[in-house]
Amino acid sequence: MTTEIKIIRCMGHCLCARHDTSRFEVEIGGFKWRIKTVTYWSNPTPVTYPVEYAVPPVDDDGDDYVDCLVYDEDGYLQEYNLPVKIKCVPSCGKRALWRCEAKVGIVVIRKYSEPAHMGQWKETFSFDRTQTTRVFNGSYISEEPEDDDEFHVELTLQITKTSRIIDLSIPENEFIREPSDALRITVDGNNLYLSKWFLSHHSQFFLAMFEDDFMEKRTGSYVLREIDFTEFLRFLAILHGKRRYVDESFQSQLTMADMYQCDYVFQKCLQYSDRSKADYYRTLFPAGQEEKAVHVYTIPMTRPFFKHVVEVGGFKWLFRSPGIGEAGVKMRVWCKKSDMKNTMLWNCAVKGKFEVKSLNNNSDGQDKRHKIFSRIWNMYSYGSFSLKYGEVQSFDFAKYARNTVHFSLEILESFVIDLSSPTNELIGDPSDAVCLAVEKEMLYLSKYVVKPFDPLSYFREMFKTEQDYYKLDVGLDEFLLFIAVLHDKNVPIHSYVAKKLNKLTTMFGCSFDYWFAQQRLKGCW
Repeated sequence: MTTEIKIIRCMGHCLCARHDTSRFEVEIGGFKWRIKTVTYWSNPTPVTYPVEYAVPPVDDDGDDYVDCLVYDEDGYLQEYNLPVKIKCVPSCGKRALWRCEAKVGIVVIRKYSEPAHMGQWKETFSFDRTQTTRVFNGSYISEEPEDDDEFHVELTLQITKTSRIIDLSIPENEFIREPSDALRITVDGNNLYLSKWFLSHHSQFFLAMFEDDFMEKRTGSYVLREIDFTEFLRFLAILHGKRRYVDESFQSQLTMADMYQCDYVFQKCLQYSDRSKADYYRTLFPAGQEEKAVHVYTIPMTRPFFKHVVEVGGFKWLFRSPGIGEAGVKMRVWCKKSDMKNTMLWNCAVKGKFEVKSLNNNSDGQDKRHKIFSRIWNMYSYGSFSLKYGEVQSFDFAKYARNTVHFSLEILESFVIDLSSPTNELIGDPSDAVCLAVEKEMLYLSKYVVKPFDPLSYFREMFKTEQDYYKLDVGLDEFLLFIAVLHDKNVPIHSYVAKKLNKLTTMFGCSFDYWFAQQRLKGCW
């Protein structure tokens, strides 16, 4: 079926550069189509830079306008372009897998001229590519108009091929085998209904998550955090065979397949990139760096409860399992400074490889080793500021006859600053050092730590009287975090201390907006 969409626009004589926008929306074949054109109309006379809209403004869709006017170095109009933007989305909304191919033709008609056929082309839209912009030669409409001149753009749209629209926002979609198989997963605020059986069959990650149904019983939904919604839809499309090809986005899909232990998607992406799994891991651990990450350890998991402690780079790493249950095994990883003190600021950025292997007897009675879990893990904020708080990395994997854990880690960068030392690196000039008492701990800092040559109002009043030390009635952990952020140290900021940090910035006379703009407080609220 061929449907014509006309966009009519009337224009009078213009004496200066300006822009105009026309849009049209229509529903065809279960899809909503939005067609938009943006035009600039200008006298072909010399202009003085910068011309109006020389820097394209942002339109109401949040996109930049296509710069339609091209001037030569003398300021004369050299070229006029006519951009046409087409957007296609299914009527059911964005939480769906779909694909649509269409044939598009464009004709521009002026009142006193013959129609100009701009072109005809084929376009493909999908859940991860909902819009396209084509730019045509607009010299036909850039000529000086008559007083009553007008023109319109006629767009011919024909849908040539569509896939089934799989609406994942409803529990009865075609991925669900039966009502009891449906489960709700929330990704980036979007609720999707997926098959528990299918995901468990292809992913050890989801198998372990679904068997531990505490989250579902409590919230009625499983939440996947810090996952891009469109990337997750790509992952589902490849996993369910609804996407025959893997495009340039394969790198993010490789990472997701590795994270979810989904070998099917992993192999599909490697086929596209023409690499082996070993090549992929060599990319993450380039030559020279892999030898640097020589800290490789093996933990036999022969007991239901175990812990393993190793020391790397002045830090203690604790690998601990709270037990091997029916659902599988949980492994948690902690990092602490070896000579930990309450007065230390520290952080450790690390990357590593975490792998679980099972050892089962085959039919010949011989041991046969199977790799059942593999993760590349990165922790760029593995630090804490006292013994109270710490970052924890968790891994879930299935229970087999005899599991062994193999892990390697490489410390990328780290810092340790002991504020109990009067000569710590945060004090530039020893004469500026002051001693602050916080929760029975003595901390040495610089008077001019906040603003160069001008302490915050709270401390300015405090330092007017000479004392051996100054007592602060604040929490140690929050104050250490305040100091770390103050000195622009790469540190993790947790939600449970961010609000307390806000109170400290108010108390010390510092705008929280300043902190929010200057530091990494994303995701704390």
